[in-house]
Amino acid sequence: FHNANRTPSLSVPYNPDGTWTSDGANLLGTQQNGGRSADTWSEFMTTLNAEIGLIKDVWSLKGDATYRRGNDVGKSYTLPVPYRTGPDQPMQYTNGNQTTAQNSTYEVKYNVYNLYTDFHKTFNKKHALGALAGFNQEYHYFNYFNVQRQGLISPLYPTPQLATGNITEKQQIEDWAVRGLFYRLN
Repeated sequence: FHNANRTPSLSVPYNPDGTWTSDGANLLGTQQNGGRSADTWSEFMTTLNAEIGLIKDVWSLKGDATYRRGNDVGKSYTLPVPYRTGPDQPMQYTNGNQTTAQNSTYEVKYNVYNLYTDFHKTFNKKHALGALAGFNQEYHYFNYFNVQRQGLISPLYPTPQLATGNITEKQQIEDWAVRGLFYRLN
């Protein structure tokens, strides 16, 4: 749908002889005959909370932990779609007449831990004393891998292993952590 906003709304998809126009092949022809894409995304996220009353209604210890896990596996392939720019013009193809197959995967890990204590006490019904102190930790990991290869041997078996052209591989890794202490007195 990338080309949907870039194609004039009054553009004609077919030539009078029944072949695709350039706009028709790039917008509708690629959706109809230009390949397929499939992604499988799995995600799990949960938060666990706990609270312990050390002194009832005065002092408590609280904690929570959040875990997120995500995985995606994607496969796609593109096929050229023939079109003509006018009558008696030679046949041209989308994607520079290149077939490609692509596999991609990525995973996400995210952990958050909070542990803090809360103290609050009122003296003589006039004076309030409060204190909060705690610990926080976050960890994030992201790993993306993609392989794409041109020159499919057959559109019936669209996989990079059964292609003969140039191969492109990409990988992106993000890995960071944050740890901190916090407090408040009032």
